[in-house]
Amino acid sequence: MIDSYIRTHYLARRDHSLGIASTTVVYFNKEVAAFFTACCTRVGIPEEESRILGLSNLFVPAIEVKFIAVREDLQGNGIGSAILKTIIADAYFFSEKFACRYIFLWSVPDPRSLKFYKDNFFEETGLVNSDGLHMMMLRLPEDIDEDEY
Repeated sequence: MIDSYIRTHYLARRDHSLGIASTTVVYFNKEVAAFFTACCTRVGIPEEESRILGLSNLFVPAIEVKFIAVREDLQGNGIGSAILKTIIADAYFFSEKFACRYIFLWSVPDPRSLKFYKDNFFEETGLVNSDGLHMMMLRLPEDIDEDEY
């Protein structure tokens, strides 16, 4: 089933081949266990933060995690948390050279999913799109402790 998501439903393979997003496949015991797709973008920030930063616009560089999927029979084994921690650590180190302030994603409204992202450092923004997905954001830390991520 996860293969069909990569190839068709989410168009992850197509976006990857076009160079508009990058998809990483995660293996566990030599089988596809999960995947995530991400890309560089920009995200709107609160007016207060824009004022503090001295910006005239309300947008800053960000990484959008377009999709994260863990095979259903492997959920609860820490694979999703490991993926998010890797994304956060990679984004932090990426931002040292290419300036990235946030990571954001859209979560399904399921309480278990929202809790999962909150447990992995993301906060709800209060924005819900027309599909009912909740925007979750994480501001990259200014200094990172390697053991934390």
